[in-house]
Amino acid sequence: MKTYISFNRGGKWDKIKAPERSVLGAPLNCWLESDCSLHLHSYSTEDTPPPYSTSNAVGFIVGIGNLGKELKYTAEELNTYLSRDGGLNWIELKKGPYMVKFGDHDSIIIAAPLFKPTRTIQYSFD
Repeated sequence: MKTYISFNRGGKWDKIKAPERSVLGAPLNCWLESDCSLHLHSYSTEDTPPPYSTSNAVGFIVGIGNLGKELKYTAEELNTYLSRDGGLNWIELKKGPYMVKFGDHDSIIIAAPLFKPTRTIQYSFD
């Protein structure tokens, strides 16, 4: 399965451009020209939540997925990604799959591991 995005209500569909760098700053070297793109889990995947957004955080989208030629399904192959411009550009937000929510009227991002029990959450104001 591959992920595509449309910016004109479905008139044209394109693969999602991968982030340039990992959350650690390393180059990811995933280019559309070499058939490498970002693939996100959606409503068709039972164990992984679909991309998340709220009406108060205009343009912000968080999704779980992977880079490559197709969508992967094992937790070890998944990372968490964030777009601040409605899906045009993405960054790798966290290594691994995370449950992410926006809090305090969408001024804070809260993250917790998706498939592991935890006693802590991580948050960011920026």
